[in-house]
Amino acid sequence: MIDAELPIHILYQMIGIIAMVCSFISFQFKKNHLFLAFQCISCLLFSIQFYMTGAWVACIMNGICILRCIFYALKKNKIRNMIMAVIFCLMFIAAAVVSVVIFHEKLFIAIICCIASI
Repeated sequence: MIDAELPIHILYQMIGIIAMVCSFISFQFKKNHLFLAFQCISCLLFSIQFYMTGAWVACIMNGICILRCIFYALKKNKIRNMIMAVIFCLMFIAAAVVSVVIFHEKLFIAIICCIASI
């Protein structure tokens, strides 16, 4: 007997594999805009995968990573980049708190995702 949810699980995994390949490919580029473009695609695909599986903390943090990639793809200014780095760190911490309080994620999972994202 075939499980009815098996095709959707295969879809989750395919999206994750494509995201991982995009992430690996991104490190092959020397130009920042190509690196950040592939990182953005990777984060978007991972965010979709985590949304589909109900892993809210990972979904939110990958969404923040998309914003971070877009921001760093813009013109460089050292002071602005340092300020935004602190803001992104605070956003990751806030996302961890929100995921624990609202989505009832386990605290240790939120902490691990927050540390990995920072």
